Amino acid sequence: MSKLINWEKSKYLILLLLAILVAIFSFPEIDLSYDIGIDPPLKWLFNNLFTERYAKGKEIIFPHGPLAFFMYPLADSFILTTTVTILLQIIFVFQLFCLIGKEKWQHMLLSGAIAWLIFSISNFNQLVLSNISAAYLLSLNRQKQTPKYLGFLLTAFAFYIKAYVAILAGTLTFSFFVINYCLNINYKKIFIDVFVLLGAMLLFWILIFKQLGGFINYCIGMIHLAGDNSAAAAFHPQNNWWFIIPFLAVTWSIPFIQKDKNGKILGLLFSLSFFAAWKYGMAREDYYHVRTYLFFVIVSMILFLIYSPQKRTINIPVILVALVLFVANMKNVENPQPLTINYSGVENFIRFASSFQQIKEVSEKQNEENIACNRLPDAVRNQIGNATVDIYPWDYTIIAANQLNWTPRPVIQSYAAYTSWLDRQNAIHFGTGDAPNYFIFGLNTVTSDLNGGKLVSIDNRYLLNDEPLTLIELIRNYSRIYYDEKFLVYQKRIQPIEVNSLSTKTQSSKWNEWITVPDFNNQLARIKLHVKRSFLGNIKSFFYKDELYYMYFKTTNGSILKYRIVPRNAEDGIWISPFYTSAGNHSPIETISEVLMTCSNKNMVKSQFQYEWEHFNTDTKKISEFFGKDSTNIPESYVNENIQLESNNQNWLGFDPQKVMTDQSNLQKFYI
Repeated sequence: MSKLINWEKSKYLILLLLAILVAIFSFPEIDLSYDIGIDPPLKWLFNNLFTERYAKGKEIIFPHGPLAFFMYPLADSFILTTTVTILLQIIFVFQLFCLIGKEKWQHMLLSGAIAWLIFSISNFNQLVLSNISAAYLLSLNRQKQTPKYLGFLLTAFAFYIKAYVAILAGTLTFSFFVINYCLNINYKKIFIDVFVLLGAMLLFWILIFKQLGGFINYCIGMIHLAGDNSAAAAFHPQNNWWFIIPFLAVTWSIPFIQKDKNGKILGLLFSLSFFAAWKYGMAREDYYHVRTYLFFVIVSMILFLIYSPQKRTINIPVILVALVLFVANMKNVENPQPLTINYSGVENFIRFASSFQQIKEVSEKQNEENIACNRLPDAVRNQIGNATVDIYPWDYTIIAANQLNWTPRPVIQSYAAYTSWLDRQNAIHFGTGDAPNYFIFGLNTVTSDLNGGKLVSIDNRYLLNDEPLTLIELIRNYSRIYYDEKFLVYQKRIQPIEVNSLSTKTQSSKWNEWITVPDFNNQLARIKLHVKRSFLGNIKSFFYKDELYYMYFKTTNGSILKYRIVPRNAEDGIWISPFYTSAGNHSPIETISEVLMTCSNKNMVKSQFQYEWEHFNTDTKKISEFFGKDSTNIPESYVNENIQLESNNQNWLGFDPQKVMTDQSNLQKFYI
């Protein structure tokens, strides 16, 4: 009896020590650096918001939330993020031990080993989701209140980290509400739970921003960012569906075919989040996103095997085979890489404990070197002084390199404003008194587009098509005061210029047919496209992803340019005239004579699409001055041959003969 009492008194202390040991063996990598480009500056940006106490971040609507610095801390936030990470790891070890439900020391060691495996494949986001999942399973299993409220608190916390984490946490919480109601049939309890969750979300917002203003817009923005992501940011690799379908069948159905109640409860809890994780990972479908989806499934399957222990001898090998099949398909994803596990936790901890200050100093020096290329000339920097500044389209290390007074727009990177509502938030911002006094157009792109041009957005999109509404407001409200090889610098006009548009009547056209561009008498012109999916297309878009849409631009000199388009943005205007392949004086202005629309699978769209031409009362000279085209003294050849699709002998960058398709209705060849 005395041994039992001693064990009861000491087991949680031993478990705490074990959890700390596991946390040390899973200690995160110390990477305090950032760089120029598209994504790397986000690390500086969200850490800067943290150090500035979020004075400027209240209006930001972006897939990353205000607490995104937890995903990639810098020197000033590393201690905080590491402390929270270790705390979450300790909590998860305790929850895992309670889920296993055994009291022997062997089960304590098993909890530690499983936790280490999960931490070794988890980033901070997955750690949050793992704790939420375990908390709800514990609450459903034991009908305890504490785990449930822990899940609510972490769900509210996740809402401000990243849209992906918020959606998965939200679907887990919604499923928990439904299951809990079905088990208890208690309206009052559900109402209280919803009130507590919403109260926690509002509390986090108030703690971060010291006010309620902006919360509703943030929520609406999250919905828009999630709703059209697959059409705007998807890759389309050639998957092996003989591998993927068995994986889906096993991981989605195995909880429901168990005879015990717990298996079915877990299946119901995870069904919506499995679907959300699938959409996130397989819409973008590059290595990073697919790996994130895979790791979420692995953690979920581990929890299933713990929560529903019956028939493990059958379930474990079946799950392992399904996971191996999915991993085998990952060689087909965009930018494939070998799967890795973090084995260097102890080494990371030793480095942190012994030389964190030195690492910090070396990283700060390296960061200065990384962003030195984004320093403005002294005369320009002095002219700007302490006036407010924003950066376009995305490289915020320009702010860091020049110590500028940053005033962010709502959607802080152009490629993420892929719906009219998101685009309109930026457009409204630049037309109000909150707009910055200056904005800087960074020309230091790290890549070229398919045609060799420099006005490049992500995924072969044309930069001037990312934010059609915002771009007009920039032209209306700002004038260029400086340009060189790296920057276009603009100052806010005292009085906006008139930039009004007129649209022609709506017309129809078929896919893969050239449309003649009218003569707009040297006026700014765009084409507004209205694409509708077929019934099959709507089903595919809902369960998987949307199609790839491209537009071809035939120039008067015979060249053909190719750019990906986003259907929702295309409704507000695709840039046609004057057509630039770069800003500044690098390349001549092109004249587009014809355009052609193509889709990766015409069965997924209506046979025709509608369009109208939009032209503005602004001549091309003013537009060219805005983009630094006062003179063009460095002609560039970005496409050096016409595309003859009948021939496979192409020197077009990225040309793939297998993507040359034939429209059987008219035998016309096109490229997807």
